[in-house]
Amino acid sequence: MSIDCIRGGHNFACPGASALIDETTEDRLVKNAVIKYLKLFGETVIDATPGNCSENADLAYGVGIAEKSKANLY
Repeated sequence: MSIDCIRGGHNFACPGASALIDETTEDRLVKNAVIKYLKLFGETVIDATPGNCSENADLAYGVGIAEKSKANLY
């Protein structure tokens, strides 16, 4: 069985760009759509997007989840 691990970039405590669009908000929309369609194709998907936290905690959380789940794709 293949496991895919998806992490939305940035978070609301450590945001990305926000001039024309809010990168964190838009990223969540794309991430959710990718997860939806991967699941429709029968993939097992883990959402490794953390809550609001520092940049280092954000990155470490996603990598940690991917490693623990032995994800095929991150």
